[in-house]
Amino acid sequence: MSILVIMELVSPDSKRAYVSGIGSNLVNVIDVKSLKLIKTIPVGDGPHGLRTSLDNSILYVEVTRINEIVIIDTQSLIIQENIPVGNVPFCIASKGNP
Repeated sequence: MSILVIMELVSPDSKRAYVSGIGSNLVNVIDVKSLKLIKTIPVGDGPHGLRTSLDNSILYVEVTRINEIVIIDTQSLIIQENIPVGNVPFCIASKGNP
């Protein structure tokens, strides 16, 4: 199976990279300095857009094939909430971090 890396985001503090891929259901969290995988988070089919909150405490993931925004705590890397949204969410912005 091949996975197309569709979105990557470096955290505001430049310590982590978040990578999603449209042929998967995962967000990979990578340590920028060592380039080692910290955690793989299953979020649902078709993760696409990624955005952090301005204070870097939350990672928002839009998941196109299940029409949800997944909210992940960036300290624990645990999903806090799944929010249903309209059909095929494609872009996401957070307050103060467009």
